[in-house]
Amino acid sequence: MQSADELAKKDIPESRLLQFKILHKHFEKLNTEDDFLNQLKTFFRVLSKLSSGDPTDHFEIDFKKGMILKLK
Repeated sequence: MQSADELAKKDIPESRLLQFKILHKHFEKLNTEDDFLNQLKTFFRVLSKLSSGDPTDHFEIDFKKGMILKLK
């Protein structure tokens, strides 16, 4: 999701995205000293931020020039 953004979401089922949101919600409420659980909490926080930004699917790939062009 970090590199592909909106393009990645097209390959992830809506039900899985909902699962990620639910896990993020529950881990944010968690108050623990357990290192592993805190790592999961951080993971779902990062995943939430990566999946909730503005879409970046408005571009064109020029294979001849080897460039990605942003469309306005």
